[in-house]
Amino acid sequence: MVRESAKKRKSRMEWFKKDPDAYNAARRHGWLDIVAPASKRKRWTLEKCKEEALKYKSLPEWRSKNPASLQAAYRRGLVNKNNKNK
Repeated sequence: MVRESAKKRKSRMEWFKKDPDAYNAARRHGWLDIVAPASKRKRWTLEKCKEEALKYKSLPEWRSKNPASLQAAYRRGLVNKNNKNK
């Protein structure tokens, strides 16, 4: 049942949000890498972050439409953390 739940999702975050019971069962039993391999997760490289940033007119718009890529951009130094609200 856990594996079937994971197969329906595009990412671990989506899985966690849509079926937290199955996700937490997999985590508790050490099955996350078995049923939802890391390769299913999107890797936000610096180049992918830059491509994503160009889609938005402002940080608030970027934050609301794709917070994961914005957080990755912060981690990679693409966006200054002091400018979060601009």
